[in-house]
Amino acid sequence: MSWTAHLAELRVLVAEDFRAQGLGRVLTEEAFRLALASGVEKMIAQMTLDQEGAIEMFRRMGFAPEALLKEHVKDRDGKKYDLVMMTHDVAAFAARAKALGLDE
Repeated sequence: MSWTAHLAELRVLVAEDFRAQGLGRVLTEEAFRLALASGVEKMIAQMTLDQEGAIEMFRRMGFAPEALLKEHVKDRDGKKYDLVMMTHDVAAFAARAKALGLDE
C-alpha cells in the first residue's frame, strides 16, 4: 500500500462560458461521494492565487489553505505564480452533507 493511498487530488476545470453557475460545486460534491466510497480520507486541491473564484468556492465547501508554494508554477509565457494547496477531510464533508440532508 502506498503511503499516500488515503489522499486524492481534485482538479475541477469548468469552461469559461459555464463558470459561476454552480457546476464546479456539483462536480466537487460528486468527487467527494466517489472519494468516500473509495476509502479516500483527505482531498487536496491546488490552484494559483489569482484563481479567486475557485479559491472562494473551495473555501465555501470547507476546504482550508494548508500550504503556499511561492512562484511554484509557470504559465506558457514563463510567468511564475504562487500555488495554494487547500485540503478537506472527506469524512467531515460526508458528515456535513448528512447533517444538511444532502447525502441521499
